[in-house]
Amino acid sequence: MHVLVLGSGQLARMMSLAGAPLNIQISAYDVGSGNVVHPLTQQVLGHGLENAIEQVDAITAEFEHIPHDVLDICEL
Repeated sequence: MHVLVLGSGQLARMMSLAGAPLNIQISAYDVGSGNVVHPLTQQVLGHGLENAIEQVDAITAEFEHIPHDVLDICEL
């Protein structure tokens, strides 16, 4: 399973660590920079939000104030 977290802070890091033994891969969308990153290393994964959405099984939010344009992209 692959989950995209909207936000790349502490919760995304904790989810990545907790998900690893369960074979759950976590990617994080850094709302500030607009990059999809690895939640532990913050390394840019090289694909945009739209591409990341197509590759994941689930999307969740790390915090309440996700910009509407980001949510609109996720809704597609």
